[in-house]
Amino acid sequence: MSILAIRDSVEYPLSVGRRGEEQRDADSILSEGGDELTRLYLAEIGRVNCLSVAEEQDLAGHIERGRAERAKPADLRDQLAIAQAEQAIQRLVEANLRLVVWVAKRYRWRVDSRC
Repeated sequence: MSILAIRDSVEYPLSVGRRGEEQRDADSILSEGGDELTRLYLAEIGRVNCLSVAEEQDLAGHIERGRAERAKPADLRDQLAIAQAEQAIQRLVEANLRLVVWVAKRYRWRVDSRC
């Protein structure tokens, strides 16, 4: 299950609604579930494999072919190439997000305390 599916399945109450208690705003509701969502996201993104140079070049080739197909008239487009390009973009984005998380974890304790 993807993090988006998990996020969309979480039910957030809109208000407490008992004897004069104040309604909770969206920020406080989301912050309560934020740690869990972050943990789930990090677990999910950790399952994504890093790309080799050859894999990255292959994905880039699929993306370029898909762009070229989209530039053609609709009746002449190769729909398979377009679908492969969309999958390549998704794979590249996921791998790059994993890299960003990996770098962030390495530097999380090196934050400048003067900020």
